[in-house]
Parts: sequence; structure tokens; C-alpha cells
Amino acid sequence: MSKSLRQIAETLFSDALTPQKLENSLKSYRSILLNATTLGLDDQYNKRDVQLQNGIAIGLSWAGSCLDDPIRTLKFFRGTKRAIEAKLTEKESIHLLYAGTGPFATLILPLLSHFSSDQLQVTLLDVNPTSVENVSQIIDYFGFQNHVQEIRCVDATKMILENPLELDILLSETMQHALQRELQVVITSHLFNQMRADAILIPQSIELDIVCVSNDAVDIQRIDQFLKVDVDFLRLHPKMHADWHIEKTMDFSKFHGTPNDLLAISTKIKVYEGEEIQWNESGLTTPKIIGDLKDFQNANELVFRYAISPEPGCTIHSESTQII
Repeated sequence: MSKSLRQIAETLFSDALTPQKLENSLKSYRSILLNATTLGLDDQYNKRDVQLQNGIAIGLSWAGSCLDDPIRTLKFFRGTKRAIEAKLTEKESIHLLYAGTGPFATLILPLLSHFSSDQLQVTLLDVNPTSVENVSQIIDYFGFQNHVQEIRCVDATKMILENPLELDILLSETMQHALQRELQVVITSHLFNQMRADAILIPQSIELDIVCVSNDAVDIQRIDQFLKVDVDFLRLHPKMHADWHIEKTMDFSKFHGTPNDLLAISTKIKVYEGEEIQWNESGLTTPKIIGDLKDFQNANELVFRYAISPEPGCTIHSESTQII
């Protein structure tokens, strides 16, 4: 079965990849994963989210269905491959930490078929015990035991790494658009700040911009950047306790759009060196609509606030009044 994964990897990494080949490859990948497990994605129990102190770990059925987002999956495959290759120019063997695997460890399996166990070692983390059990079964099914140093059921927002200086790459895709509800920011801050200074973060950056969008969602005009989560940001915020937040005040008095425009938060993700997920290309980068622009025309300034508690996400205030 690892041969089938290797074929999928070769297709996805090919320069000749077409949208149709991408769709067919991901369908094959999904079929292979489902054949490797008895997990019921339609089971209502598996659709339940896990509420943690600092946010939500989505139900494993939803985590498993992330494979249905083709651009997200492709860009993370390719970006992670590039990061591994970059580290392999520095050393013969690297160690990747994958936090938030979901039930299939979707983003790493084709890479385990592409790189030898001498080149790539991985540690796999998830907070859902059913996901961890399923990932263990899948690793055994495909014969990747030699690639895996450890599979742990753990809250990654609180985990103290036992071997932080041995880790070369942190991979975590635990997010929704506009960085709402899920644990991406807290997980990466907590884990990455335990790792070496030259470690690679995947995704390299997540940018949230305040934008004006036409009513048909075709045209977009950037107003200002609200938040950029990257290595520099995480190093500045190593301890995100429950009341942590960040704010940005924007002068809105000089901005004028058309009456039918919408105010929104856009998301752009740089996975690694040239592999980017742009505006509305993926479920991760669909705009979060705030409201009709005309409703904000009389606001002199807007205050955007990103907070961890009670649930990760953005609130917007105008003249001390909360809008969302």
C-alpha cells in the first residue's frame, strides 16, 4: 500500500499536475485512507468537538474531511516537502513534529512514502484519543513504523517537549478561516518557543487583513493588516495565557467604498517558500464577512481584537461598542 501512496505523492509533486489529476489523486488518497481503517466518519460521536481550555479541537470526522479541500491539501504537501528538503541540505536526518494529526495524519503520509526513515523521523500528536488510535493503526497498515518516533494523545497547548532541541520542523494545521475557534496560534506559540532558533514553522505565516469586498466577492480591496502570525510574532508572544489578546486600532474615517461593498477579514497562508494559499482558494482562506460597509461609514475608528479566551477569534469595536 505504501507503493500506492508513493504514486499519489509523485503525482502531487509533479510540475505537470492539472486540476483533474489533483482531484483524481485526492479521491484515490481518500479511498486508500478509508480502506485502511474502520473509522466511521458519519458517526455522530466522531463529529463532536473537543472543548479545551484555550479553544476547540474539531471533531475527528471534520478533521478527516479536510482532505476534501484540494488547494489546502496540495499546498501543505508541497510546502512541507520543500521544508524537509531545505533541512536535509543541512543534515542527513531531520525530525518533524506534527501537532494535530486528526484521524489520518493526512498531511504527512505521502511524505513518509517519499522520504526514507533515515532522512525523516516524525512525532505525531493529537488530543483526541480515537484519532490517536486510528493514526497508530494507519502507520502500522502502511508499514511506516520506522519513520515514527512517537504517537501521543496530548493537549499540545500544554505539552512540555522532552526533546525540543532535536526537532527541526513544526507542522500544525489546526485552524479555520480568520483563525477562529481552533488552536493554531496557541499550539504553535507553545511548541515552537520550546524548539531551536533555526527550526522551521509550517505554515510560515498566516496573515489576516481587513478588506473591502464587492458584494459578489470578486473584487477585494485591502484596507490594512490586522495580524500576521509567523516566527517573529510567536517569539514575541511565548506564553499565551487565557487572558492574552492583541489589538489594533484602524483609522476608518478616510476610507470610502461603494454602498454595496462588504467589510471582511481575509486570510492568506504562506505554507513554505512559494507555496501559498491565497484569498478564497480554500476553506481556510474564505473571507469572514463582518457586515455591510455602509454600516461602518460613520465610524472614525475601528478596534480589532484577537483573543484566546473564551474562544479564539476576532472581535471588533467601534466607539466602545462591540460589533462582532
